[in-house]
Amino acid sequence: MKRSGTYKLGDDTKPKNKQKTDLSNVQFTNGKAATDKDDVSEAEIRDEVPSISFFTLYRFATTKDKVFIFLALICSVLAGTTTPFNTLLFASLLQSMVDYGISVILEMPDDDAFLIAIRDFAIYNCILGVALVVLSYLATVLMNISAFNQVFRIRQEYLKSALNQDFEYFDMHQTGDFAAKCQVSTMEGTK
Repeated sequence: MKRSGTYKLGDDTKPKNKQKTDLSNVQFTNGKAATDKDDVSEAEIRDEVPSISFFTLYRFATTKDKVFIFLALICSVLAGTTTPFNTLLFASLLQSMVDYGISVILEMPDDDAFLIAIRDFAIYNCILGVALVVLSYLATVLMNISAFNQVFRIRQEYLKSALNQDFEYFDMHQTGDFAAKCQVSTMEGTK
């Protein structure tokens, strides 16, 4: 005995939708489909996503994740400050070159001062380069760890809510829908 919207195991017939949509008069507005112009405003109202605050975005983050995000932001800011410091070092090297050029014209070259300036530039520039690599790496790793933790918790909640659905939900949806959605989100998260 069949009930409306369900079918028995082994029954090859799938439940039939009561309404069939005529795709010839479907209009797309702002990425949403509507069958009439009058329905566009109602469809937009129904599909409108409520706005949330900035901090609500991090409701799945634990305190550890928030600390990681804060440290990653500090590392990013510090990594960004290496460029102005590099400019100042290069300006100091150029000034040493100008001073050396003037001393050569005046026939009193100071080779030691020029070589010391070049050595200092090389040492400080290497230190800045290492600091930039380390700070950028830390910022990236900390943000990724925090993101992976949050995505894991979101997937747990999604799985929990999907498994707590009524039987009618699974009768009306294909069995591979849930697995496909999980796999696609997993594959997109690893790119």
